[in-house]
Amino acid sequence: MENQQLRKHILAIYIARQKRIGAAKIQRVLLRDYGISISVGRVYRLMKSMNLPKISTTKPAFKTSI
Repeated sequence: MENQQLRKHILAIYIARQKRIGAAKIQRVLLRDYGISISVGRVYRLMKSMNLPKISTTKPAFKTSI
């Protein structure tokens, strides 16, 4: 029951952000806007069960050869 409510919130946040938000940012929005404190892993697992793609927001590190 609780997971269904979380899925509704996650989907609403995902659509409101033009489908360009990852699990870590969704977790922060849930805490800020809804007062729901859950782990990033749980958000990721719920997103995976909803077939939402994961989005990384960190820049890749490029190695330079000297």
